Amino acid sequence: MKIRFLAPLSLLNTLGASVPPCKSFAITEGRNLQFRAEAFNVLNKTNFQAAASNISTSTFGTITKTFPSRQIQLALKYTF
Repeated sequence: MKIRFLAPLSLLNTLGASVPPCKSFAITEGRNLQFRAEAFNVLNKTNFQAAASNISTSTFGTITKTFPSRQIQLALKYTF
């Protein structure tokens, strides 16, 4: 018996929450400036990578790495 509804929930935990708001400003006719702010892993939840799988090392079965923490980037886009 498989439980299928848990897969999307675990995927959400891995990806974290993303917030991509943007605002466009009309400068003149046919010229626009767009401001965009993107934040990844907004909740700053620790996402662990897979455990070490090499049986011949002393770190076998332990988790020694994580995915990147919160990242924020700002961008301006000028179109003409």
